[in-house]
Amino acid sequence: MLKLYTAVAAISILAAGATDAGNIVTGENSFSAVLETGSNVIISNINGDITIEEWDSDQVLIEYTIESEYFEGIESIDVQCEYINGLVCEVTYLDGRGGSKVHFHVRLAESLDLNLVMRTVNGCISLNNGMGISLVEIINGSAVLEGFAGDLTVNVVNGEIDLINVPGLSAANIVNGTVRGTIDNIDRDIKIAAVNGLIDLIIECSTRVIVTTMSGDIDIPGVEICHNLIGSSAEFGDGEFCIDITTVSADVRIHY
Repeated sequence: MLKLYTAVAAISILAAGATDAGNIVTGENSFSAVLETGSNVIISNINGDITIEEWDSDQVLIEYTIESEYFEGIESIDVQCEYINGLVCEVTYLDGRGGSKVHFHVRLAESLDLNLVMRTVNGCISLNNGMGISLVEIINGSAVLEGFAGDLTVNVVNGEIDLINVPGLSAANIVNGTVRGTIDNIDRDIKIAAVNGLIDLIIECSTRVIVTTMSGDIDIPGVEICHNLIGSSAEFGDGEFCIDITTVSADVRIHY
């Protein structure tokens, strides 16, 4: 493993510091690199948000801010960033308390296929545009996904998933919470699954839709709902690709 601060040719470390703004203490750092197609951009976070968007540059820039109510909280968080076929960051709480937060802001080079892996606990991940392969995983939080082109999988435990024109969506899985949004352009089959909660979608493209649930309700105006020996199901539409929706006890509402 090549430590980030030793990769002088590829990555530059920018200013870092801590300031006391009222009752909140913050520490900031940032770094950047010119990456090749297929490189990794991986962030594993605890207690904090991750925002990903494109910008007009050939570099990938990662900025992070540590927030705490005390200076010792800044020192208790270890953010390790390394160059491993791309940029890899991991947050560790050294004192085990986890009361502080780390927020990441990632800027991707336009039109560059990357392998994106974003994970957080107790936070929100916002993915705006981008290309390649992406995995978004959240425990106790939300995902806001817009415009990603490629192959996107999102997994959420306790929270929400918002879909806004995501042609690259491949799979959305939620244990407890809500999946909502508009699907108006797809270029592959999509699998959406939930255990508890609600799937609430507007579908504005030609596609085949299959819905099955064990104990949830299905509400699709104008579509016949079949009540089976175990659960209910519905099917409508046609097109090159299929949206397959399954739930255990989550309800499904679809407008088209």
